[in-house]
Amino acid sequence: MNLSLISKIYRKTVLKIEILCALSCLFCLFASTTFAADIERSAGLARRVVDYTPVQGRFRPLKLRREGFFQYTCNECHRVFDTVEGRKSRVAEHVDLKLKHGSNDNCLNCHHKTNRDAYVAHDGKEIPSDKPEELCSQCHGMIYLDWKVGIHGRARGSWNRAEEGWHSLVCTECHDPHDPKFPELVPMPGPAIPGRKTEKEIH
Repeated sequence: MNLSLISKIYRKTVLKIEILCALSCLFCLFASTTFAADIERSAGLARRVVDYTPVQGRFRPLKLRREGFFQYTCNECHRVFDTVEGRKSRVAEHVDLKLKHGSNDNCLNCHHKTNRDAYVAHDGKEIPSDKPEELCSQCHGMIYLDWKVGIHGRARGSWNRAEEGWHSLVCTECHDPHDPKFPELVPMPGPAIPGRKTEKEIH
């Protein structure tokens, strides 16, 4: 083969590769534009498409916090006055608190009557505030057993429990104890496929 023939074949091959690359780039650009339009359309829906609310992910013992200023224990106020049993309305620091936890519509169902820095067991004994799973296990026994063996909940660190740094998140690190149900997740729309009609166009 002479050099001019090799040069022609090389130029034709390079040209074909350049054309394929250009077509590939155009296809990707079209697909990403369509996807961005889908996201923008989804964001305008009345219901949230994705719940971006993070799991709490950190343990917070019983304390009242003024973010950026200071924090104090529950007993610092509650030693001054008693809670009226059966009272449905919230007062002082708790006015914004909404209880949506089944039949637990009273603070004293979970919080100790005389020591507000602790939870209360069914028999009246104190449960330390750093052991919320012991409180929850009284009503959610099956879930508690699942949590103990790692079926329910989340863990941090290594997959191996024996290794240092492994930590299983307790109930209140994922759930809001006053309103433990996670909000419903609405699935995002499927990928846009060129030439295929969307559900909106079909209906």
